[in-house]
Amino acid sequence: MELKPSLNDIVAFVLLVTVIVMEVQISSQQHFFSSDYYPEENSNGYALKNSAYKSFSTASYATCLLACEADMTCMSLNFLMSTSTCDLNTQTKESTPRYFIERHNSIYSINPSGRIILKKGTKDKPAKSCLDVLNSGASAGTGEYWLDPANTGSPIQAYCDMTTDGGGWTVVSKLVQPSNTALPVLKSSTYEVIKEYNRTDVKVKASGAAMLDIKDKMGFHQIHFYCHKKSVGRVVSIMTKKNNAGQAVISFFTEPGVASVRPAACGSFDRLPDDTSILSKKCSEWGDTSNDEWGTSCCMGPYRMANMVCHTSRKHGFEFEDYYSCDNEVPDDTSNAVPPDVNDTWQISVR
Repeated sequence: MELKPSLNDIVAFVLLVTVIVMEVQISSQQHFFSSDYYPEENSNGYALKNSAYKSFSTASYATCLLACEADMTCMSLNFLMSTSTCDLNTQTKESTPRYFIERHNSIYSINPSGRIILKKGTKDKPAKSCLDVLNSGASAGTGEYWLDPANTGSPIQAYCDMTTDGGGWTVVSKLVQPSNTALPVLKSSTYEVIKEYNRTDVKVKASGAAMLDIKDKMGFHQIHFYCHKKSVGRVVSIMTKKNNAGQAVISFFTEPGVASVRPAACGSFDRLPDDTSILSKKCSEWGDTSNDEWGTSCCMGPYRMANMVCHTSRKHGFEFEDYYSCDNEVPDDTSNAVPPDVNDTWQISVR
């Protein structure tokens, strides 16, 4: 016998389905709007501008959150209630604080999954240079950072000076004398010389080819020369200018072979606040015969920067290859050189 549902049965069935659907919706809303699901860090009345990579319409803030959670690119979101618009962002208010603004009827939230933005200068997100670290807002002060100037996928650790003249300097060569005994020399002709910043067993010499390699792969427009010698008591701290004279100095020190022209000294560099040297005040006397020139005629080969950056007729110089000169005399023979003391420092950086 065929059973035919009565009108009452149909009404009861429809009511049952309606109740089930309502309970599912309520349960879903309780899940979406529970404190366990929503990120604790959300801001009503705010939004992050200039970082949205995807925008779409949705009536639900919860749907916007789910979309961000499911998309690995999403680091934060904006939900504009007045237009039911969801923005998925590549940045957060921490990574780009200047773009975090007040916006009426808007909710800003971090991604629910807890993904974080890696800062430049880490091993997983190496920077191109120390200036790149600084410009990205990832500087944590002077110290070690991971760089990959050639984009090889194999980053190296380098030392960044984030203090001098606003920071952003990549250290090319750094000698902090561990004793009063002269150290052997380590020569380098590639950009990877920057990873040798913490050597205490050798003096690292960067050739013109190494400097050119750094310039080609990393890019730089200035060189900073710094030294301090305890027995002298003065500091040399000068940086090349961003003018034609300063660029001529960079060309001189990045020439991979034998240089033929020594650039003019005066007008090519600035004295920094920590400079107390005699050398920096007598640029017109630089050179073998006080002829206003960087370098020295005896050392025009590939390692001219380590052999003799500058000197005033050998009375005051910057050199750590043989004579350990820092604003003191550069003698004619190494036997007459004033030996270094512990912690005497020479450093050459680029930016």
